[in-house]
Amino acid sequence: MKNEKGKFSGEFAKDLWTRISAVLLAIVIWFFVSVTLFPTMTRHISDIEVEVELSGTSVETLGLDVIKGEGQKVSVRIKGNRYKIGNLKSEDLIAEVSLQGVISPGEYNLSVMVRAKDDDADFEISTPSPQTIKVQFDRIIEETFELVAVAPDAVAAEGFMIDTIECVPKEISITGPQGVVSRIDQCVVEAQDIKGELTEPITADGSLNLYDENMKSIDIESLELSMTEFLVNIPVFRKMTIPLSVEFRNVPEAFPLPKLKYTISPKEIEVAAPTDVDDNFDEIKLKYIDFRDINLGSVFDLSLTLPAGYKNISGTENVKVTFPRDNMANKSFDLRDIKIVNAPSGYDIDVVTSVIKKVSVIGPTNVIADLSELDIIAEIDLLGSNITTGTQTVPVKIFIPAKGTVWAYGNYTAIIDAKKKEK
Repeated sequence: MKNEKGKFSGEFAKDLWTRISAVLLAIVIWFFVSVTLFPTMTRHISDIEVEVELSGTSVETLGLDVIKGEGQKVSVRIKGNRYKIGNLKSEDLIAEVSLQGVISPGEYNLSVMVRAKDDDADFEISTPSPQTIKVQFDRIIEETFELVAVAPDAVAAEGFMIDTIECVPKEISITGPQGVVSRIDQCVVEAQDIKGELTEPITADGSLNLYDENMKSIDIESLELSMTEFLVNIPVFRKMTIPLSVEFRNVPEAFPLPKLKYTISPKEIEVAAPTDVDDNFDEIKLKYIDFRDINLGSVFDLSLTLPAGYKNISGTENVKVTFPRDNMANKSFDLRDIKIVNAPSGYDIDVVTSVIKKVSVIGPTNVIADLSELDIIAEIDLLGSNITTGTQTVPVKIFIPAKGTVWAYGNYTAIIDAKKKEK
């Protein structure tokens, strides 16, 4: 039994080897016959990438670049000796275009030519398919644009306002085809994910959109941007209405300032205040008015100065302070009694000026009517003055005590003579 099994295995192995040998011999014979009787063959090769080479060409001289059309592929049929072309691949062939006729920016149908990478190759190459490809040319330019920030979904809560929205960064450089870049009219960065009513400033991520002069969107696919991440700052302020007040300097001694009549127009303004400051802001003080400059019917045009961080949203840039004429009068006096106070201890000082003429005094009509020279004080205050030996001109203060809202209009001086005291 064992002998029969061994005999069978040996015969099977011998038969298998005979079969394999027959197949190999058949292949060799087929190859020999094919090469001998049919030495030429035709093959189809696809996916040959077309090169658009500009270096050293007139197109490069014109400053043109390929904008669109690179990377296209063609296919060909090749014919030649079987053993020479049997293993050829698309990488062994070169596909090129003819640049003849490319003289300006635009899209061109360019003829494709395919050749062997090996100059000594011996086989035929058919006309490629497709025979032409579309290639777009243009000049590459760079321009810098201002970025405009918008937040269409941002809404301020009642009593608050949104101020000018800003983008970070403020500008962007864009490089790309001249035909595209030159169409750009606006670069808009739109804030994303803004929800709810705003009561404080926020910063949001922004997305860039390009528009032409007709606000049609421009595709950025062919463009190179100097940056791709943007922030949108949305400033939020609290709206407040604040009264205005005026301050004075060189106010006469003992003058009842609260009783002085004048009007401020407007009396109050609307401002935008930072959301992180106290809203108990009593008033805004205007610039000083020199009391000596106030005449009957005087009108002072004062500019508004707001605290740091506040914005004027009233539309009023200047405030008028007006002093009345009604029930007011003025009268001129010649003053002879000129007093000196706070004289330096090391000097004897005499008043050379004997009279200060035409001192204009303003006040209520009934008070001015009964006013006399004796009610008016002319005083030279030398406190802090730089006194030297000899004569010099010094200012004279004029005030009218105990007569209410009465004051002197104008500036007055007198001449004094200073002599050092003998020790």
